[in-house]
Amino acid sequence: MGNFTIKKRKAFRHPIAIIVSIVAIVAIFPALRFEDNSTITSEKKALSQAVERCIVSCYAENGFYPPSLEYLEENYNIIYDHDIFFIDYRPIATNIYPYFSIIAKGDYDEGE
Repeated sequence: MGNFTIKKRKAFRHPIAIIVSIVAIVAIFPALRFEDNSTITSEKKALSQAVERCIVSCYAENGFYPPSLEYLEENYNIIYDHDIFFIDYRPIATNIYPYFSIIAKGDYDEGE
């Protein structure tokens, strides 16, 4: 029979491949954070548009702007994640368009 030799495999035979893999993994994390920020920004924009539509609908249907954010939530079904967004809603008068702004909380701050 033939001569067979068994070669031991070295665990770290290609250190460059290991380094490249580590660098690739580390490079993914900022990209994931960017994607998360992009999603929060889109959700914030969609929420802002929904609030604007409800404010205008309320005025068109009732002849007054919504007196509070709670009024919008109860009567116009504004639903959003209170853990992610804070809506600063400030009515001025029943016949003047209210001020509102949407702020992403804490870890969800999109860096604006």
